[in-house]
This record gives sequence, structure tokens and C-alpha cells, in this order.
Amino acid sequence: MCKYQFLCTIYSQKIYTMRYSFLLAAIVFFAIPVFAQPSAAKVQADIKKEFGANCLSVSVLGNGSTSTDYVNGGYSTFYRVPVNIKLKTELPGVTKLAKGAAKYGYSGGNSYMYNSYSPGTTEYIGLPAPDTAQIRALILSLSDYGMKESGAIDLVSFKFFATPAPIWHTLESVSITAEAVMITKASGSRLVTIRLPYALRAYRKTASSPWTSVTWTTFDGGVDRRKKEIISEETVSEYKMSKLTILAEKARIKEAEKQAALRPKVEIPAIKNIVDVMNWYHGLLMEGDYAKLEAATLQLLYTNSFDNTSRLLNGPGELILLALKRAVTDDFSPYNKQNCPNPEIHSKSNTQIAWWNKDKSRSCSLTIKNEDGRWYLYNVQVYIWDFRMEARANACMAAACK
Repeated sequence: MCKYQFLCTIYSQKIYTMRYSFLLAAIVFFAIPVFAQPSAAKVQADIKKEFGANCLSVSVLGNGSTSTDYVNGGYSTFYRVPVNIKLKTELPGVTKLAKGAAKYGYSGGNSYMYNSYSPGTTEYIGLPAPDTAQIRALILSLSDYGMKESGAIDLVSFKFFATPAPIWHTLESVSITAEAVMITKASGSRLVTIRLPYALRAYRKTASSPWTSVTWTTFDGGVDRRKKEIISEETVSEYKMSKLTILAEKARIKEAEKQAALRPKVEIPAIKNIVDVMNWYHGLLMEGDYAKLEAATLQLLYTNSFDNTSRLLNGPGELILLALKRAVTDDFSPYNKQNCPNPEIHSKSNTQIAWWNKDKSRSCSLTIKNEDGRWYLYNVQVYIWDFRMEARANACMAAACK
């Protein structure tokens, strides 16, 4: 008989919970399959058999690990043993080091059966160090120095290190230990100059061709103990900060300028009124020459279609060009098949004009902005019936022009 009933109840619940937990742990323990693990000699033999005569040696790097993977609609147990494999290459004095795992699957009974090699990383051993002068020249030739993801506004300096030795991942790709000093934007209108450790990876198309691109990757702290170092800080005005662009944006601007130089030059005629604007722009659409239409549109689009700092097209601006391209290059029913040479005005005001297509089932419009005696395209809306509305497109094309 228990003198204090509530204490007895709590004690009984604890005993029950402990017994249940022990039973559950026992079930889990015995549910986990424990199979005979392959020996190091067995792993080496299996890997050598898979790679054949090209395999020079196999190093087993400690114990393996068990995992349950979802394969072909069900779960299977696998055992993976980390290995390094030294392989022959066709280059004299050069070998390839493959770092991965020997993969074993449960074969029934109480053992594993070799499944395959699970690849990890590879590197070539014995290749000479790359010509870093060539890689440096490439970096300096790039408008963003290859630092698209850095968020930096300028690269002050960079250098390479001979140790640890460069890693050749392939004959067309190598990683070099490097560091860079750059200027970045920070909160509070601050410009911060920092020194960062990097792994610079260079790429080329073939083993004998020049280097064509680079990527900068910050090191994992567990791999490289070098830390970011703040060299200096400067507080600037909000205005000055707003005018500074990051390297990636500078690269986009240069690319836009390059593309602009390749576009045809379009002479903008003297415009007296909004109807003249419509007739001239409609004429460009009817010509069906997208390169010419794009060049003229980019000359005339107002600032609302561009980013404030870079003068690159923003989202709405890009959508205007996309709609124009679809309209004049549609291979089913382009703009000039659904519109008449002399458009009929749908509606008109001092700043906006719209015109009908052939059968008056759709209209297009221009919104005009006049500033300092020059007119701009504040908005462009061009529509056609495409193949998804085949019946409407056919009816529109069949309609007669006045």
C-alpha cells in the first residue's frame, strides 16, 4: 500500500517509461543490420579489378560507413570505404589520383558484395605548375576580374602562392592558392578594404589552348586557416555610395556597350506630333527587322526602363524588348501579317496613342514622354495572336485592309 498515492503514480510512470525506452532501444539496435565488412585487401582487389591495368595502387583510408539509399523504388543498405586510387595516364611521369569510395551492397546472409566505385574528386600528379603570368593577364583583361560573385566594387591587388602546390583537376582546369585585396560596400555608407584568401580556378578549352576564364572561391575554414583581414574603412556620402557599382555590374555594362556597338545605327526622324511617332514606329514593326527595331527602341526608351546607376535595362525594359522580338519574329503569324500598312487609330491623347490590328480584335499602343524638346518611349505595348490562338490569328490575317 502506497502512503502517498501521487508519488507512487509518478514512480510507476517513470519505471514504465524506462522499460519502454530500453525495449525501443533494443528493437532499434537489433533492427540495424550488422554485416561482415570487407577487408582492406578485398577493397584493394575489387578496385584494381574494376580499373584494370591502369590502376597502379589503391590506398584504403580507414573504416567505411553504412548508409541507406533509395534505389529503384526501394531502400537498400550500402557500405562505402574511402579510397585513393593512383592511375596511369598517357603523359610521361604523370599519374592521376582519384579520391572516392568503394561501394558495397548487402548480398544476403551476413556479407556485402562489391557494387562499384563512387567517384569523388580527381587530380593529376606530376604536371608542371601553370604559367601564372598568363592567368594574371587573363584576370586583368576581364572587366570583373572573374569576381562576379564577390560583391566587390574594385580589385586592388591579388597574388598567387606556390605552396600548397597547384591542383590540376583536369588537363583543362587548375586551382591555385591565392589572395585578393578588394574594396567592398558595407552598411552605414562605408567602404571597406579587405584581404581575403581564395582558391582561384582557371579553365581552358584544351590542354594546349590559352586560359579563358577563372572563378574565385573562398576557402573552407577547416581547409585553410587564413582569415579575412580588414585593412581600412572609409565613410562616404550616400550620394557617392549610390554611384558606385559592383564588379559584376561593371561587367554587364561593358557587355551592353559591346553589344550596342554591334547594333545598326538608326536615324531618328523629326517628329511633329504623336501620330508621327505611331506611324514611324509602326513602320519599323512592319519591316520585321528585329535588330533595327531593337536599336531604335533602345535609343528612345525613357529612363524608367533602365537601372538608375548602370543604365542597363531593368525588368520592365527587358519585357518590352522580349514582346517586340516575339511580335516581329513569330514564325506562325508575325506582326506584319496581322496589321495594315496604314494603321487605324484606336484612341489618342497627348501622351498615348493606340492602333487597331487588321480585324480590330487587338490593339497596340505607345506612351510618349516629351522632355527638353525630345520625345521618348515611356512604354511600348505590342500584341499579336500566336499559335495558341490559331483561329483568331487566321481570322486577323484574312481580314482586308482599307
